[in-house]
Amino acid sequence: MKRNLLILPLLFLSFTACKDQQKKAMETKSETAEIVEIPKIEIECYQYIQDKDSIFLKLKINGAEVQGDLTYSLYQKDRNQGTFRGKMSGDSLFADYNFQAEGTSSIREIFFVKTDSGLIEGYGPVIQKSEKTEFKNRNSLKLNTDILLERVSCTY
Repeated sequence: MKRNLLILPLLFLSFTACKDQQKKAMETKSETAEIVEIPKIEIECYQYIQDKDSIFLKLKINGAEVQGDLTYSLYQKDRNQGTFRGKMSGDSLFADYNFQAEGTSSIREIFFVKTDSGLIEGYGPVIQKSEKTEFKNRNSLKLNTDILLERVSCTY
C-alpha cells in the first residue's frame, strides 16, 4: 500500500510536467508564428473606343506584378489579341505582350502610364532581340496622348 502511495505522486508530477512542456511548446509556436498577409489582387479594366478603333485592356495587379489581357482592333489594321505580364513601377507599366495577329504569335514590349484619367500608351524606337521586340531606349519613350484608355467596369 505504501508503494502505491509513492507511485501516485510520481504519476501526478510526470503528468503535470508533460502538460507544462506542451503549454511551453504551444507558447513558443505562437510567439514564432509569422503573420503572413495574402496580397489582394486588384482587377481594373480600361477601354478606348473612337470611330472604328477600339482597345480593351484588363489588369490583374498583385503588388508590383501585373498581368492581363489586351486587344487592339484598329481600323484597317490587323486585329491583335493576347496576354501580358510585367511590373508596375510608380505610374509606369512595362510588360511583355504575347499576342496573335494574322495567325502568327509575337511578343513585344508594351508601356503604359497610369493617370487620373486612365492609361496612356507609350511608344518609341524598337529593336528585335531573340523572339521579342523591345524598346530601344526606355528613357526616350513618348506618350500617345491622342488615345486615352478610360477606366470601365470589367464586364466585357
